[in-house]
Amino acid sequence: MIFKLPMVALVVLDLAGCVLVPIGDSATDAERKNFSAPTEVAGVYIYVDQWIGSRGPDVAIDGEVFGQNASLTYLHAELSPGKHSVTVRAGDGDTIEFEAEAGKNYYIWQEDVGWSRLFPRFKLHRVSESEGQKGIKMGRLALPTHQAADRSPETIAGATALGTTALLILLLVPAVGGAAAAAILAFP
Repeated sequence: MIFKLPMVALVVLDLAGCVLVPIGDSATDAERKNFSAPTEVAGVYIYVDQWIGSRGPDVAIDGEVFGQNASLTYLHAELSPGKHSVTVRAGDGDTIEFEAEAGKNYYIWQEDVGWSRLFPRFKLHRVSESEGQKGIKMGRLALPTHQAADRSPETIAGATALGTTALLILLLVPAVGGAAAAAILAFP
């Protein structure tokens, strides 16, 4: 019973944080899930089919920040034919390069592989059409932000430390009572 309230609070806080990743409307999401390949350009889907929290790290295409994925979301971009790269900027980061052909779709799975030195780590995998479409159908369209938010390792570590502190407080309040929790909250 002690852990029920903090866990519920964390889930509610995480779900409330989903507004940090703008989600596309249902009509656009359904259109993207038809997987129609554009004729003059290539389509690329970058998706997360796991729970990673309310907002993941920046995803860059050809070195420019494109957007962020959250739990069970995907990004979609149309690219000119030629060589391209997709990079996830977290922890050590990861990059996939590929040669895009007009009229084809490409599927990249953004896998959460855990933590390293206080930083979340993601690995990018180019996957088959059937595997990619299966993962994308589980999620919702995340809109590209095209904004270079400060998602440096230091910023991510600071957010992680803040989240860890909040978790400890939520766990200690019912466990040790109000006086100890008040003393923890008063600590700068």
